[in-house]
Amino acid sequence: MGEANQMRVDIASLLRRIKEKVLRQMFGRKGESLCGTQPSRVFVFANTCCENENCFGELQSSKRDPRGSSEDIRPVSREGVMKNGTILLTIGLFLLLAGSAMASGIGDVTIHLNGGDDVVYIGDTNIVEFWIKNDVKLQAMSLGFIFTIGRNYAFDPAHGASGYVKEEGDAVGAWNLGGLLETPYINNVSPDSILFGGAAMPPAGLPAHANLTLCYTMAVYILPGQAPLAGGFCVDTTFIPPAGEWLFFEEGGFTYPPEFQGGAGGPVCFDIVIPSLTIVPTPPGFTYVANVPDWNQPPFSGATNYCAPVAALNIVDYWQSGLAIPGLVDPVDGGVYPVNSATADLIGYFMGTNGVGCPRRINQGIWPGTHFSDEAPGLDEYIKWNAPGQFGADATEPPLPAWKVGYPSANVALHQMSNPALFNLLTAEINSGWPTKIDFNYWNPINAGTAFIDGATQDTIFVYQWGANTGGSGPPNPEEEWDYDVGHAVTGVGYIPMWNGTDWAIVHDNWGTTRAHIAIPWANLMAMVTAQPPPPPPPDTGFIPNPSFELGQLGQVPDNWVQEDVSIGAGVTTWHDMKSVNTHSFEGDRSLYMYAKCKDAY
Repeated sequence: MGEANQMRVDIASLLRRIKEKVLRQMFGRKGESLCGTQPSRVFVFANTCCENENCFGELQSSKRDPRGSSEDIRPVSREGVMKNGTILLTIGLFLLLAGSAMASGIGDVTIHLNGGDDVVYIGDTNIVEFWIKNDVKLQAMSLGFIFTIGRNYAFDPAHGASGYVKEEGDAVGAWNLGGLLETPYINNVSPDSILFGGAAMPPAGLPAHANLTLCYTMAVYILPGQAPLAGGFCVDTTFIPPAGEWLFFEEGGFTYPPEFQGGAGGPVCFDIVIPSLTIVPTPPGFTYVANVPDWNQPPFSGATNYCAPVAALNIVDYWQSGLAIPGLVDPVDGGVYPVNSATADLIGYFMGTNGVGCPRRINQGIWPGTHFSDEAPGLDEYIKWNAPGQFGADATEPPLPAWKVGYPSANVALHQMSNPALFNLLTAEINSGWPTKIDFNYWNPINAGTAFIDGATQDTIFVYQWGANTGGSGPPNPEEEWDYDVGHAVTGVGYIPMWNGTDWAIVHDNWGTTRAHIAIPWANLMAMVTAQPPPPPPPDTGFIPNPSFELGQLGQVPDNWVQEDVSIGAGVTTWHDMKSVNTHSFEGDRSLYMYAKCKDAY
């Protein structure tokens, strides 16, 4: 036997032994889990299996450690937190391991909290974020985590569509981890630790992510009135039978363990703190366009560097939802807000974002992101778009959606000017009720810990300050790169004149890691795009504007009219013009009827 064949045999034998070992760990020598053959609804309390919450009551009443010692298992007095209890929340779907070759992928699982704040807030709902990196598409995965939480808490059972876990981004619909069981309590205190994990093998798999991507979130509420605790919220990897081995499974049977926290390993611990937010009086002169949507990256395509199209999406969505100008936003977007907009991808095409799309733009594969001079013509064409090839021959132009309406009278323009002229333009647009798109040279907002309340809407406006220019952003924030002509685009929704020594803009920044309404000093400016909407279509009152009239004898109806079987009231007859879609009502007058006739141009 040749060396190559011998090596293949040795590798196959090694992998077979690894597979057998993993199977023994996951399922036991008899193919059963630690708790028998029904692992999907089971708790583990100090190595004793409990198939329902009553088991915990029985263990508690016994006042003995289930491992056989005389240790009292009642909650100890550590600021109301139980030290002894560990609850296992397992997720179903057994995983068939197929390790037929060496692993080829590189992966990582990283935990963040609250949009990158990476602290846990007392008296608030905190979002636990699971970020995943995988070089190649995954067929399945098996992961296990242990959460050790030093304060009383409660996981939100309605956070996701099917339970505790919410799928994010391109994990939506691809990885159904299912719902977790309700967290049991003993003596009205939450367990010190929770184990969460399991396996999933979705039909479509999980697409490759070259960078860390938010795939799942959970929501945990820390009960108010508790003291802060440094490092009080810890997460580590663990094995959870029967499925919880720390493995990624590629298509083709490759298996490998991903790193945790970028290779740093666990546990990773976060401080539990009291939120430090000071509410200050509303600044004089504060002006704000309310109810502007706050869409966030990424778009439906999952593309990076999409700040400009998403900032523009907020504008046209406001026109549609707030100004009753229809046909600008894909109806499907209403079900995915505030991320994964398909409309943003269409706008990105016309803006030439990432050098992909419209051949009329400056950025032809040169820069990541959107060149500032491409934004206004791209948005203008998108708003006016109502026919294929409307702006010239373009083989790459996407098909015109049936819902799209074009508005030739909209006015979109790019502005580059120094202050105070640019700030004066912002105030004029906001005073007219029109959101704008503002380009900053970069984006690194730092929460200042203060906020104020808009008296009309009760919206909270959070005050931020500028951090240093980092040249780009990455997880947990959206991935962006900035240079001289490509900055970060936001939607301008308000302003504050000369407050604390400077002018301010109120913006929606299309990052899910920041607050919805941000006040930021008017600085680091690149350009601004104004977008003045067309007049909304007239309301359908049931009558044609400026009709011509004809008098006819009773019963003599023009050929293009037909009487409908509609009863409106005594002495009123409804007529429908076959050439229009409008319905009109006219009152009979003895022997004569008055007929409204549609003008040819209407």
